[in-house]
Amino acid sequence: MYNLLDFLSWGLVIYITMNLLTYFGILNKSNQIVLKIYISLMRLYEPVLFKIRKYLPQNLPIDLSPIVVFLGIELVQGIMTTYLYY
Repeated sequence: MYNLLDFLSWGLVIYITMNLLTYFGILNKSNQIVLKIYISLMRLYEPVLFKIRKYLPQNLPIDLSPIVVFLGIELVQGIMTTYLYY
């Protein structure tokens, strides 16, 4: 379970990085491999991020929902470490 949460954390980092690189024109989504990876990550993370965005302020210049997801994953990992390994 801990490895799954670690995998989800790294996947979120890759998704955020791909979003930024696409926004700045460094990464081109016309490449089929890049597009498939991006769509897969989007289908995995956007439902969670969308639900969190509903509760965050909309007038901020930066999207804080990935930070909330990271904190949630870290919280679950900390709880698992505390209660399952000790």
